[in-house]
Amino acid sequence: GHGGSKIAQFAGKHLHKYIVKTREFKEGNITEALKKGFMDLDAAMLDDDALKDELAGTTAICILIKDNILYCANVGDSRAIGCENGIVQPLSQDHKPNNDEELRRITAAGGWVEFNRVNGNLALSRALGDFVFKKNEKKDAKEQIVVALPDVTLRKLSTDWEFLVIACDGIWDVMTNEVNLMLLLLLVLFDLLVSLPIDSSYHPSNHRKTQNPLHKPKSNAEVSRIDAHH
Repeated sequence: GHGGSKIAQFAGKHLHKYIVKTREFKEGNITEALKKGFMDLDAAMLDDDALKDELAGTTAICILIKDNILYCANVGDSRAIGCENGIVQPLSQDHKPNNDEELRRITAAGGWVEFNRVNGNLALSRALGDFVFKKNEKKDAKEQIVVALPDVTLRKLSTDWEFLVIACDGIWDVMTNEVNLMLLLLLVLFDLLVSLPIDSSYHPSNHRKTQNPLHKPKSNAEVSRIDAHH
C-alpha cells in the first residue's frame, strides 16, 4: 500500500471474500462479481470506524481462473502479464492520472492532475482506500476523483500458457513486460540446466555407452505450467 499499510492488509485479507459472496459470482457472472467485490470492499472500509479516516490506500490486482477462462481485475498500477508460447500477454492496464479516461473523470469530480499526479499528490487514479479523494457528495462511488472500480480482462487459456507474473509498480517502472518475461524465461532455463544429472563417466570416446549429460530423464520434475483443464 501507499501512505500506510492498514488498507492494504485489510484488502489482502478480505477482498476474495467480498467477490465470492456476490450474487453475480453465484450466477457465474465473474466479470461483474469482480467489479462488485472491489466496490463492496471499498465501501465496507469506508464504513469501518477503524479505517474510514485512513489517508492510506492500495493498488489491487487479482486473477481468477474458472472453466479455462482467466479473469484479471486491477485498480492502480500493479500489473499482470502471462507467457503464452514464450510471448507476452498483457493482462491489465495501468491506471495513471494522465490517461484520457482517467483525466476526464478526475476533472469532472473536481480534481486536477499536476506532474502526472492526482491533485499533485497521488501517482495513480484508481485504488482501494484513499478516501480523501472520494468525498464528492454529488458523484457516486464510480465517479469520484479516485475510484475502486477495476478493469477486468478475460483470456481463454490453453496448454500454450506457461506462467503468470503479478507485480507492483516497483518492477514495471524499471522493466518492460518483454524484459521481465525474458529474464524469467532465462531463470527457468538456468533452473533446468542446473537440475540436469551429470554423468561423470561421460567421454567422447564412449558416448555410445553412456547417457548424454544434456538428456533430461523423464523422472525429473518439469517446469510448472498453468493447468488449463480445471
